[in-house]
Amino acid sequence: MEIQYLGSSSFRIKTKKAILVTDPFKKTIADIVIVSRRNEDKINPALVRGTIDRPSPFVLPGPGEYEISEVSILGRKWKESLVYIIQAEEIRIAFLGDFQEKLKDEQLEEINGVDVLLVCPEATEVVKQIEPRIVIPATENPEKFLKNLGLEEIPPLPKLVINAQNLPEEREVVVLNARD
Repeated sequence: MEIQYLGSSSFRIKTKKAILVTDPFKKTIADIVIVSRRNEDKINPALVRGTIDRPSPFVLPGPGEYEISEVSILGRKWKESLVYIIQAEEIRIAFLGDFQEKLKDEQLEEINGVDVLLVCPEATEVVKQIEPRIVIPATENPEKFLKNLGLEEIPPLPKLVINAQNLPEEREVVVLNARD
């Protein structure tokens, strides 16, 4: 699996069977489009073209359970945010969009045990509650996020390539460069 940061709250997640894009705000290609904020001018699923396997991308219509191209997706509405738990290739990813509040017990139960957490930079309390194996902040300026977690500067990577066998034992924060 490959994870790239596209900027703002947008990520590209590439599995063996599908390409997912979260919160698209510029032209890209994908099989599956996930939108965490419906009334956001900047987020525009119409900018996403399909792939060879799926000429028109599947845009998740909102909360619910989905199974597309061997990718399972659970969407939930938490307050004003849509959050998604994505499972593919034995890896669980939580995409929280702009959600940053302390989790309630039932939310924590749903999201606990995720391997990768994609979060806005204000969500450090959520990171501490969940304790995922990998945390990727959706920001081009991660200094404050890292400081709030008690970490020093981390050199950014162009992308993260992972599989279920090479996940770290302890929590690791990964900073990604925004890409086109």
